[in-house]
Amino acid sequence: MDIKLIAIDLDGTLLNSDHVISDNVRKSIEYAQNKGVQIGLASGRPYSGMEAILKELNIQNEQNAVITNNGAMIRDIASGDVRYKNVLGYEDYVKVEALSRELDVNMHVVSDDCLYTARRNIGRYTVFESYISKIDICYRPAEEMTEEICYSKCMFSDDPALINRIEGLIPESFYQEYEVFKSAPFFLECLRKNSTKGYALKQIADAMNLHRSQIMCMGDHENDFSMFNVADTKIAMGNGIDLLKQHATFITSTNNEDGVARAIERFI
Repeated sequence: MDIKLIAIDLDGTLLNSDHVISDNVRKSIEYAQNKGVQIGLASGRPYSGMEAILKELNIQNEQNAVITNNGAMIRDIASGDVRYKNVLGYEDYVKVEALSRELDVNMHVVSDDCLYTARRNIGRYTVFESYISKIDICYRPAEEMTEEICYSKCMFSDDPALINRIEGLIPESFYQEYEVFKSAPFFLECLRKNSTKGYALKQIADAMNLHRSQIMCMGDHENDFSMFNVADTKIAMGNGIDLLKQHATFITSTNNEDGVARAIERFI
């Protein structure tokens, strides 16, 4: 069957290392949409960090849906209104924050309108997340967090060497209770079960009555792997991790070499 929907990750995939979209990639997206192929962006970012990109590319799909927060939310493309959410609760935050102190690793939590950290000395990767997601940082001690906050995801954010080390120290019970995966070498995320890009993509595809043979996905990191279970055409970026490359239909060039455009040229 012809491909009808392309799900594309942002950082490390659609965007180059300067966090911008190249002219070739922009033209390839326009070409695909003109051919009737629908585009579904799927990112770990909250909507605030995706809104400008959606407008820049005039992203459209039948469901008017965009996957945010690594699948914890599906939002309306134009308005940002929540279509679906599967978020953590206050008790989950307490558990993850306590573990961050036990492991001595920086941690923050992403809500609808703020990035909360209980560390007075704010980590550099927390600042980076604030920058790319266009969301304010709020210092708030753990004991002052409330049940009213929307805890879409908790993120361990620290130097890659430390993230690699603590990954093996997280109790097995956490992996059973939460979705735990890397979205970048310096981010290890904890989300509610079934909060994945793949789960959200399946919901959108089902609403569009699409078979997996009509879906293509592109990504570079561990948080993109769940989409490989939903799409028959699986694209790993040249800068992607080995896990994706081992299961990919096609390994395209890197995000700095117009990898998204190359994949669209090949399959669309």
